[in-house]
Amino acid sequence: MWPHYMASYLLLMNPQLTLHVQVCARGGTSIESYIDNGNPNYEQYSKLVYAYEPNFVFFSSSINGGYDKAKHKAMMLELVNSYIIGRSHAAPILLGMAPLSNSTGSAIAGEYDLANEEIALSAPEPLFYHKTWTALKDRFTANRVFTADAVTDTCTSVGHGFSNRRAVTLSVAGNPSGPGGLANYVVYYVRDATTNTFKLSTAPDGPVIDITTNGSGEQRISETWPVIRNVITDSDHPGRAAQIAYAWKVIAGLGFSSIVSTATIASDTKTLTDSQFCSVSSIVGNSFRGVDFKRLDARLPWGIDESGRAGAEFLYPDIKGWQKYMLTVTGLASGRYDVYINDVNVADVSAAELAAGWNMADLTTGPVHDQVQEVLGRIRDMHWVDRKTLASKGAPWQGVALYESNASAYYNPPYNKRGVDLIASLSNALASVAGFDGLVHTAAQPTTLSFSIRRKNSIPWPDTKYKGPP
Repeated sequence: MWPHYMASYLLLMNPQLTLHVQVCARGGTSIESYIDNGNPNYEQYSKLVYAYEPNFVFFSSSINGGYDKAKHKAMMLELVNSYIIGRSHAAPILLGMAPLSNSTGSAIAGEYDLANEEIALSAPEPLFYHKTWTALKDRFTANRVFTADAVTDTCTSVGHGFSNRRAVTLSVAGNPSGPGGLANYVVYYVRDATTNTFKLSTAPDGPVIDITTNGSGEQRISETWPVIRNVITDSDHPGRAAQIAYAWKVIAGLGFSSIVSTATIASDTKTLTDSQFCSVSSIVGNSFRGVDFKRLDARLPWGIDESGRAGAEFLYPDIKGWQKYMLTVTGLASGRYDVYINDVNVADVSAAELAAGWNMADLTTGPVHDQVQEVLGRIRDMHWVDRKTLASKGAPWQGVALYESNASAYYNPPYNKRGVDLIASLSNALASVAGFDGLVHTAAQPTTLSFSIRRKNSIPWPDTKYKGPP
């Protein structure tokens, strides 16, 4: 999921450029599987990445393979020098491991992170690195063993760190075995916590769960887990909130711009006093004691899943408002104002908030929000997955799914296509990707928006029934 959020950022913030952002994700693979080794079932870079002819390659590895630091570093250097730079002549951008709920305490992940950092520090430009894993892992908790006592309905886990009312999830090895009365991947709430013990309830301050048998298992996660866990029963991969947080850490860590656009309007003189990355026209007073104007932005804020927004902001409060899509209106009489965009009421803000600068980046309704969501949706269309569930749409394949299917078929025996021959063989698949790509770019183009700032509960002026001043 996180590359889709990055793609929406890159495309919406640079609509004037013809950017192409495709995602190749291989579950269960290691770095070694991207390097040519004589087994066409692997060799993922030559098979799946090369034919895109990329200019930049973002690479986030996993800890699969269990290599020591030296071997990880050697393979990463080969991937960077011989493939990303040597074959594609592209700029490599190395990222830390995307966190897994059951491996964040792994020492090898930290070793891999250190190896990637050493590569970046010693390499000539262009090679970038962001230590995303290190930045994220503090939000996840390493596994702890707990034991359950059926007589007292008490769980014991030394130094668990829980306080009452916190939500936790337990994972019992050998699902569904384990202490009777408890289940895997169910959110419970802590009761009667001491340093080393706690009881559980199905609701905050609810009755203690009757544990019917003794047993033990893993306490995988802390209070953040109900927020970061996937919508499906999956103990390994974090869900939308953590994927949004990961993408944000990458974007912010690489120093990409947080400024979408800004506009400052003086309502008393009906003039634009300052702007950045947008143009404003047709500023007039309206009959609701406010001001109307038209605004054309050069770029727009990123699109993320609303189902993960609150969780991502819980994990990292700085995500809220990190992009600056600003509207400042001075000279309004004190009070509250409704903000309309294209005749849709998107917010209720005060004159003071507008005068100080109101950030529209986190709007969850209205035409701007609808547009960025459509861009995210079309990115997923291009990857041939359902916009909401991300489940594959299945055959007949189109877009990136058609490309990956054909790339595997032509790369593997009996065709054994390589290099430019592989690219030629994939012309139809690449055309399918380009078709979806074009729809993404079309959706990302800003359009002129009509803004109306209206004094809340004001009576339109003139009004024959109201004889007072405007």
